[in-house]
Amino acid sequence: MKNLILFLLLMLGLLQSGCIPAMIVAQTAGDDDKAQRRLKWQQAFDIRNDNREAKGLKPLDWCKEVRKWDPDWAKEKKCPEPTPTPEQ
Repeated sequence: MKNLILFLLLMLGLLQSGCIPAMIVAQTAGDDDKAQRRLKWQQAFDIRNDNREAKGLKPLDWCKEVRKWDPDWAKEKKCPEPTPTPEQ
């Protein structure tokens, strides 16, 4: 019971001091930044593929390219894992 009271007092102090709201804002800002970086990457990828197709080249595979740039995003999008190539 004593631990619960201490925990609640600590949380109340953090809330009043602005620490918890600041942590929430920082997390949200980080998510927004990640979304902006991913959007810019996607736009650049689309332009690069459009240019390749205009030259008659095969478009790049999204999963292979995104895995190089942001492996976590590739996992979120459930991109298949690359097949290992045998070493020569």
